[in-house]
Amino acid sequence: MDKNVAVFLVIGMAIIIAFSTIDVLTGEVASTNNANRGVHTCSDSDGGIDIYEFGTVEVEIGNSLKAYPDRCDGPTRVFENYCNYYKGNDRGFTEEWCDDGYVCDAGECIIDTLAGQAGITTSRYGLIVS
Repeated sequence: MDKNVAVFLVIGMAIIIAFSTIDVLTGEVASTNNANRGVHTCSDSDGGIDIYEFGTVEVEIGNSLKAYPDRCDGPTRVFENYCNYYKGNDRGFTEEWCDDGYVCDAGECIIDTLAGQAGITTSRYGLIVS
């Protein structure tokens, strides 16, 4: 008698989902179809949505690994990647504005070192010279 079993294993920020057919009388695994069923593992080096730390999301599907680094989408806007555990353990993303006085640099919001110098300020609309 075969029985399909789904196993969920949580390791840190990653959830591994495995599907197997197990003979419930003998306990032997008859087949494992992880690659065919779109099994995902996902990890985010900055721990989720954190615009003040650069991170990279890595998603593994079967034998394929894809990396999605955070990036700037303008002088004060971050394109932030994260693991979306509610959508099949896949990559999610959001665009967030840096707070006033911060600029986006290499995928993270950092303090604007020009702010307050010679009338220069930053806002979500970019640099403002007064």
